[in-house]
Amino acid sequence: MIGEAGAGVKPVPYKSLTAEKLAEGIRQCLTDEAREAADKIANDIEAEGDGAKNAVTSFHRSLVLRGQHSMRCSILEDRVAVWNLKKNTNLRLSALAAELLVERKKITWKQLRLIRHNEWNDFEGPGEPLTGGTTAIASTVTGITTGIGSVPFKIAKTAKRRSRHEEKKRKSQDARRSQSNNRRVAIGNVEHANGQTNGAAKGKKSGENSGKQDDAPPPKDSTDLIPDSSAPGRGDEKATQGPDMGKHTSLGEPLSQTQIANHEAEQEDDDSELSEDPEDNAAEEMIKDIGAGAGKTAEAIARAPMDLSLAIAQGFHNAPRLYGDPTVRR
Repeated sequence: MIGEAGAGVKPVPYKSLTAEKLAEGIRQCLTDEAREAADKIANDIEAEGDGAKNAVTSFHRSLVLRGQHSMRCSILEDRVAVWNLKKNTNLRLSALAAELLVERKKITWKQLRLIRHNEWNDFEGPGEPLTGGTTAIASTVTGITTGIGSVPFKIAKTAKRRSRHEEKKRKSQDARRSQSNNRRVAIGNVEHANGQTNGAAKGKKSGENSGKQDDAPPPKDSTDLIPDSSAPGRGDEKATQGPDMGKHTSLGEPLSQTQIANHEAEQEDDDSELSEDPEDNAAEEMIKDIGAGAGKTAEAIARAPMDLSLAIAQGFHNAPRLYGDPTVRR
């Protein structure tokens, strides 16, 4: 570091150290360049501040003090959590908080378990080969059983989830059918009302025309003159006015109300067909669940020879400790 920074010479192996190399190194350390490099290193060290304080700050910076895996107590945040409830909660308690809760009979000591904030594996293997082999075989059997036993659990969980999905989809389809039926009834009522209105308007128009042919028009008086803006409209004018103009013809007839209803029904059928699950989806999910369980079982079987041989080897390695041999390497 000193040689690379220019404050001194690069290290020389002692086997190749001579008086000339030593004198050359001393002369290089006395140069102005070496003094400037040494001053720069000194300034950098001074800028870093107290080394012990920086070390403690760096240590605290590496601690997990917030988030789900925080080391702080959930009640007394200035203390370290050492206990956790055995229930499915994330409540962390310090020694003082746990003592207070137990004294007030809010919890019991049996409901608490120690928190392992950090774990270091100090396992050095089994003490002798018999225990190691037995442990490896038991671990393999446990892995195989877990893989096989997880299949029906996963299938039942998938079936339950699919049943909830089907129930939700059925309710949604029933609601859409009810809305469609209500729209059809409303459209039928509108068509019936428009038919009656058009019939009455046509009858009134024909009666007015026959009356005009039989009787002579009366003389127009000043009292009979009505502005065009307030004059009653004719039959075709009444039919073309109103908020539903966009769905009616100029004679007041509905504009393909049946086609509109059929189009909405077709859209509803398309939505229901698109929302349905494929027929082989259930089979695929079942195959995936079975494959996951079979994969765990196959992995346990494949690892069995390696685990067994490693456990037996570690057992033979540690066996001399049983009779006090201190030469066994860790």
